[in-house]
Amino acid sequence: MGERLQLLRDRYTLFLGPLVLLMAIGIASAAVLAWVAGILLLLLTLNKLVGLAAKK
Repeated sequence: MGERLQLLRDRYTLFLGPLVLLMAIGIASAAVLAWVAGILLLLLTLNKLVGLAAKK
Protein backbone atom coordinates (compact mmCIF):
# COMPACT_ATOMS: atom_id res chain seq x y z
CA MET A 1 0.00 0.00 0.00
CA GLY A 2 2.84 2.37 0.81
CA GLU A 3 4.41 1.78 -2.61
CA ARG A 4 1.14 2.66 -4.35
CA LEU A 5 0.79 5.88 -2.37
CA GLN A 6 4.37 6.79 -3.22
CA LEU A 7 3.66 6.12 -6.90
CA LEU A 8 0.72 8.54 -6.74
CA ARG A 9 2.89 11.14 -4.97
CA ASP A 10 5.56 10.86 -7.67
CA ARG A 11 3.06 11.28 -10.49
CA TYR A 12 1.01 14.07 -8.90
CA THR A 13 1.79 16.60 -11.62
CA LEU A 14 0.75 14.14 -14.32
CA PHE A 15 -2.67 13.70 -12.70
CA LEU A 16 -3.16 17.38 -11.95
CA GLY A 17 -3.75 18.61 -15.51
CA PRO A 18 -6.35 16.04 -16.57
CA LEU A 19 -8.23 16.34 -13.27
CA VAL A 20 -8.47 20.12 -13.57
CA LEU A 21 -9.70 19.68 -17.15
CA LEU A 22 -12.30 17.14 -15.99
CA MET A 23 -13.44 19.53 -13.28
CA ALA A 24 -13.90 22.32 -15.81
CA ILE A 25 -15.86 20.09 -18.16
CA GLY A 26 -17.88 18.70 -15.27
CA ILE A 27 -18.81 22.13 -13.95
CA ALA A 28 -20.03 23.11 -17.42
CA SER A 29 -22.03 19.97 -18.12
CA ALA A 30 -22.15 17.20 -15.51
CA ALA A 31 -22.06 17.92 -11.80
CA VAL A 32 -21.20 14.31 -10.93
CA LEU A 33 -18.07 14.45 -13.06
CA ALA A 34 -17.01 17.67 -11.36
CA TRP A 35 -17.56 16.13 -7.91
CA VAL A 36 -15.58 12.99 -8.74
CA ALA A 37 -12.70 14.97 -10.26
CA GLY A 38 -12.72 17.39 -7.31
CA ILE A 39 -12.64 14.60 -4.74
CA LEU A 40 -9.82 12.82 -6.57
CA LEU A 41 -7.89 16.08 -6.78
CA LEU A 42 -8.39 16.67 -3.07
CA LEU A 43 -7.27 13.14 -2.14
CA LEU A 44 -4.19 13.31 -4.37
CA THR A 45 -3.26 16.69 -2.90
CA LEU A 46 -3.65 15.39 0.66
CA ASN A 47 -1.53 12.35 -0.24
CA LYS A 48 1.16 14.65 -1.64
CA LEU A 49 1.12 16.87 1.46
CA VAL A 50 1.35 13.87 3.80
CA GLY A 51 4.31 12.60 1.79
CA LEU A 52 6.06 15.95 2.04
CA ALA A 53 5.40 16.15 5.78
CA ALA A 54 6.78 12.63 6.28
CA LYS A 55 10.07 13.57 4.61
CA LYS A 56 10.72 16.35 7.14
